[in-house]
Amino acid sequence: MRKQEGFDYFVTHEDEDFHQFYETMHKPTMNSRYGEFARSVSQLDPSKNWLNARLIGVRNGDDLYRTNGAQNFVYHAILHWASNVGNIDVVDFQGCEPFLTKGTFQYKKRFATEAILPPNHFHDKRLLVQANVHSPAVRQYLIENPMLVIDDEDNLGAGYFFDEQNKPRLDLPYQCPGIGYHVLLDLDERAAATKKPMFT
Repeated sequence: MRKQEGFDYFVTHEDEDFHQFYETMHKPTMNSRYGEFARSVSQLDPSKNWLNARLIGVRNGDDLYRTNGAQNFVYHAILHWASNVGNIDVVDFQGCEPFLTKGTFQYKKRFATEAILPPNHFHDKRLLVQANVHSPAVRQYLIENPMLVIDDEDNLGAGYFFDEQNKPRLDLPYQCPGIGYHVLLDLDERAAATKKPMFT
């Protein structure tokens, strides 16, 4: 049993405990947070000594546990357990959409996590953004939502959009292990350089 700030966890290998956790904690939590988009995959990869962490939950999926810090404690408990079990070198908190404003991204940064390209079939996949940079609404969206970028050598960085009327949102932090630089992306320059009103 491990206790911290009023919360605790214990390790068990009993099927009965897993089924109780799954039915009374994990499923209700995922249903209340994600509905039909919930994903329920956790995996220990012994070939790499990695824990692919995703299967968490709180009793009955009650939002009260999110507001009082219990759900946050689950991630601390996973790290504590993984660092003491002896055969786990990496806890993979999984990916998220590549926008600095994404709550998932900012939340994971708080754990001093390292951002990496995923070591699976997503490693070589890229998100292509095509946008009409002449549209004020599109420009505002891009400026308000800086995104992760990748250079020719697969180094991760942050891309901040701006134009003559709007400064880049450098107040939105990107700094964390694995993200080593930022670039400023001039929407006016991009629009003037292309015949088509698209940013790619």
